[in-house]
Amino acid sequence: MGKAVLPLRELLAILKATKEKSLALLAICSAKTARIDVTGEQEKYALEAPASADEFPDVIPFQSKAYHEFPVGDFQAALQRTIVAAEKPETSNFTSYRPIFSGVCFGQASKAGVVDVVATDGRRMAWQTLRGKCIEKHTIPQSSVVPQKPLNLLGKVLKEIACPDCDAVKMVITPADKKYSPASVCFYVAGVTIHSALMNQGKFPEWRSICTVDKETPHIILNPSDVPPVLDRLTIAAKLKKEAKLTICIGNNGLTFVTDAGGTKSSVVCPTAGSCPQDFNGTFMVDLANFLLGMKAVQQAGTEAPITMYVHIEVNPLDTKPERSITVLLKSPQKGYSYVMMADDP
Repeated sequence: MGKAVLPLRELLAILKATKEKSLALLAICSAKTARIDVTGEQEKYALEAPASADEFPDVIPFQSKAYHEFPVGDFQAALQRTIVAAEKPETSNFTSYRPIFSGVCFGQASKAGVVDVVATDGRRMAWQTLRGKCIEKHTIPQSSVVPQKPLNLLGKVLKEIACPDCDAVKMVITPADKKYSPASVCFYVAGVTIHSALMNQGKFPEWRSICTVDKETPHIILNPSDVPPVLDRLTIAAKLKKEAKLTICIGNNGLTFVTDAGGTKSSVVCPTAGSCPQDFNGTFMVDLANFLLGMKAVQQAGTEAPITMYVHIEVNPLDTKPERSITVLLKSPQKGYSYVMMADDP
């Protein structure tokens, strides 16, 4: 009897292969060995512990009286809509990789209980306003960047919750201790506690100053009926890569797709305001298609609403180079959600 570190991969392999209805786990510890016996009615396994239980870090339960609390469904949607814009270390260019861009930033808004959830890779940015409750005056420091790994784990936990409207995600930020430990975050939901250090490799951009728009900013309205033909043309054009381009002609036809090197064109007529003709390449079209597909995934049937696409030119605030860029801001029908895409200024 005692405690031992469980070799998870071996146990998962047993669970996939076993025909037993139930299995019992028993830790067997001595001065020389530590193992876990896994027994059923017909099967028996002995798993060697990969490390001493004394070396395993202490598991700290969720005990904080001050925290932010969010509905599971709202938190899960905010995570899905933003993490797609974060930089992926495995696919990024090593020479331009910025670790801080691989996380998701949480920042407290001006209203109590409201938190901004933001992710960017320097070319795209997703921003979701998340509304919850602030318990015991808990504060979330600006630019609290959480790594992707614990958020992916949290996302898996949220998917397993049968009734998202019946549970809540609790979130606590612990400031850095100058002598001992870095700033950290703790999530608690459905009996599961997830701890992680916050990221501190670099400075996250000031997202609130990005893409300030008003009624005078040139824009296009994509109605629900416009989305399927736009997606069809994006799919065809994106396959042609450099041979394809998208022209946004605000004040004229709306969206014009040049789908081959010979200049064959097809258009989708959309309501427009202002004047700002501009060309975009295949990379931008892939981003736009992914955004529209993502919106279809999170919208419920019968609740579709128009998407507003603002287009203007400014210095790229997401990049370290002060080059002028075309900024496209997509305002979705999901309240509080914005998606920004940058394209090179030709």
